[in-house]
Amino acid sequence: MPKYMALLFGASENEHQEISIDESNTLMQEWGKWAQANQASIVDQGLPLGSTKRVSAAGITDSKNWIVAYCIVQSVDHTAAASMFEDHPHLRLSKGHSIEVLEGLDVPQGP
Repeated sequence: MPKYMALLFGASENEHQEISIDESNTLMQEWGKWAQANQASIVDQGLPLGSTKRVSAAGITDSKNWIVAYCIVQSVDHTAAASMFEDHPHLRLSKGHSIEVLEGLDVPQGP
């Protein structure tokens, strides 16, 4: 079955809204329920992500992006995979949060 990577984006600094500890705890419980409901499709629950280093031909530098977590799922197709995230609690953490679902492609086989 095809695999898809969901990248969870946080809000930009001007869109970020603080939430209370109680709201955060409630959303984390909802996140757990979402994971349980989608357990059969989750290949890798993922992790929260922190600071970023960019590696290029010029070397290693500090970098910034808005990716705050990832998750890998399997589904019959791209639309079905994206649909799994329509009601994800991450989207209610703050205005501006979003989730992008990327299609995993087959690795080309050498000769």
